Amino acid sequence: MSSPWSDPWVAAGPRPAVHCPVMSRKLAPLREVLGRAVAAARLRQKTVEQALALPPGGWDELTSGRRVLRVRHLLVLARLLSVPPEDFLEAGLPELSSPTGLRLTDWIEPPRPPFASAPPAGDLQTLIRETVRRELDTLKKGDS
Repeated sequence: MSSPWSDPWVAAGPRPAVHCPVMSRKLAPLREVLGRAVAAARLRQKTVEQALALPPGGWDELTSGRRVLRVRHLLVLARLLSVPPEDFLEAGLPELSSPTGLRLTDWIEPPRPPFASAPPAGDLQTLIRETVRRELDTLKKGDS
């Protein structure tokens, strides 16, 4: 049965929870932000659990730290709330999100979709116009 919230990140289904108290404490502010965001959006717990492919009571386990918080949870919640996933990290872990001056794109180029290699139509028109002008100028100079 497919949920309206089905997502490729949760296609494999829920995995068993692994408890790590140290990590759970470090992520407590992020978990609090997630809970506050869902409450502010007035989403039902069952809706959130279905979207995250969690069992009944799984949302409470996730926000309390008894269930592992995974990246896919952040991605699905961001999509569910129509917000960028990085908003959760900036609000929940501000000390880790402080600007350092560097961005990941300074180190690596982001992946580009296959169609992105072609210049936009506006740039293509400018390129054609400039090429035609150069060719016409070359022809005029040759006739002189």
